[in-house]
Amino acid sequence: MAIGTQFLIISDTHGHWPYNETNPAPKVDVLVHCGDLTQIGGLPSSRKAIAQLKSIDAEIRLVIAGNHDIELDQQWLFASPYTPEFNGYAFAYGHMEDRFTHVPGDLDLMITHGPPAFDDPVYKLDINGKEDHCGCQKLCQAIQCAKPRLHCFGHLHEGRGVARIGWNEKNPSITPLGKTVKLHIGLDTSTRHRDTFLLNAALRDTKDEGVFITMDLPT
Repeated sequence: MAIGTQFLIISDTHGHWPYNETNPAPKVDVLVHCGDLTQIGGLPSSRKAIAQLKSIDAEIRLVIAGNHDIELDQQWLFASPYTPEFNGYAFAYGHMEDRFTHVPGDLDLMITHGPPAFDDPVYKLDINGKEDHCGCQKLCQAIQCAKPRLHCFGHLHEGRGVARIGWNEKNPSITPLGKTVKLHIGLDTSTRHRDTFLLNAALRDTKDEGVFITMDLPT
C-alpha cells in the first residue's frame, strides 16, 4: 500500500518569489527548496526568504542553503548545500574533494544544491549559460550507489528540467523529460532502485515556478 505524497520543489529563487495572492502556490505535503534563497545573503534577505517559505501551506518544509546564502554558512547546518568551488562563494569544496561519501543507501529523496555530472550527451541538467557541463562527478558516484527515487537540486539555472535514469548492470541510461512542472512517481517495489528521477528546479526567470510532484511513499 502506498500514500500519494505531494511535493512542491523549487530552487535558486535569489529573493524572487513566484507566488502571491493572485498566483497562490498549491497546498502540498512537503515543500523542498534546494538552495540559493538569497542573492548575497544578509539577515534582512534571509528573513524575507524564511517568510516566503512560511507562506506555503505545507506540513513539512525541507530547505538547504546554497552558495549564495553566505550568512548561513555555519558548521551546525545538517544538509548538503555544497557545490564545487567557484569565485569564493559559500559551501564550496575542491574539485577533487568528495563531500558525498556518507550518503546512505535505500533513499526515497535526495536533496543537494548542485547537480551531479553524467557522461551522457543527452544529459543537460548541469549546464551553464555557455552550455558547459558543471556537475559533480563525486555526487554522480554517490547517486549511483544510493539510487534514490528522486534527486532534486538547482544551482545551474540554465539546466532547469527533469530526466529519468534507468539503472542497469553496465551504464545508466538517461531519458530527458523536458521542463515539466508536474510529475508523479509511483511506488513499485519490483522496480525500486532501477529508476531515479533527476530534477533541476532552479528558476531561470520570473515566469518560472516550483515543480509539483506527487510521490507514492510506503506506509
